[in-house]
Amino acid sequence: MRQACRIRPYQRNDLLPVRAVAGRAFAPVFSSLRTMVGEPLASLAYGSAERDQITRLNGLCASDEIRNMLVVERAQRVIGFGHVVLDHDRKIGEVGLNAIDPPHQGKGYGRKLQAAMLDRMRAAGMCVATVATGGEDANAPALRAFLRAGFTGQVPQVYLYRPL
Repeated sequence: MRQACRIRPYQRNDLLPVRAVAGRAFAPVFSSLRTMVGEPLASLAYGSAERDQITRLNGLCASDEIRNMLVVERAQRVIGFGHVVLDHDRKIGEVGLNAIDPPHQGKGYGRKLQAAMLDRMRAAGMCVATVATGGEDANAPALRAFLRAGFTGQVPQVYLYRPL
């Protein structure tokens, strides 16, 4: 029987487990991106990707934006997190940095997190929700989760690289 999870607001003592989840969840994505662009571009374009992601997460968790961070807890352990960006002027909510720990992916926890994030957007008066994810294989689980959550209207985007 699958153990239930709890979605709750981020607390200051969640930083280390959230960072650990992010590191494990984003490692395949960064590896995939490096493979896709090849060397030497990978070391230039993505050489500090993991460090940059942790710096971004640390900044987010130290700012007022932390009030819009949720964590997914199972058996009293953080197994995921999600940040909601609210644009009150345009009434657009964005699913920001988010992840479910890889051993817990595909078990419905991401779906519950997405629902809680969308509820947070609705409660804040947002009229539209957006999310961005990569199109490479490593991001396929995230894309499937967002599609299951009802996101549609995909706008393809291509990043190209070249050495200078």
